[in-house]
Amino acid sequence: MLKRAVKAAPIVSTSEEMLGLRFSLPGQAGACRKIQAEAEFVLSYTWKEIEQRVIASLPRKFGLDREARSTDLYLYRRPIPDAALLRFKEAMDSGLFSNFFVVEAQYGDRAMADPWLIGRIKDSGGDDHSVGWGGQFVVLPYWD
Repeated sequence: MLKRAVKAAPIVSTSEEMLGLRFSLPGQAGACRKIQAEAEFVLSYTWKEIEQRVIASLPRKFGLDREARSTDLYLYRRPIPDAALLRFKEAMDSGLFSNFFVVEAQYGDRAMADPWLIGRIKDSGGDDHSVGWGGQFVVLPYWD
């Protein structure tokens, strides 16, 4: 019986090469982006957790329901502070996010002045082109 020598695969030497390999595998890319987004920005949350945090930013008022309203950032009409726009640019340039939303707490139909800028992490699950159906989100800035 002949025995064949098996060569060990070369070890990838840098973490940059490993990151490149992970991003080339679709199943690995989402988890990798999530880790990177959390390291560069903040912890990620599900859409339901984002809603709960935004709603909790409003005090309870008797007879009024607290809700969270989301708007695609590109359709948002109210002024956005310069600091929030710079944070958006940084997040956009990172390539980690598929889309961005502004989420506002409101009583009934009346929006209150505490919008949050939210980024959806690419390939983190759900539909990357709509809000509320799975995936992981990062709260970028919020402002008064």
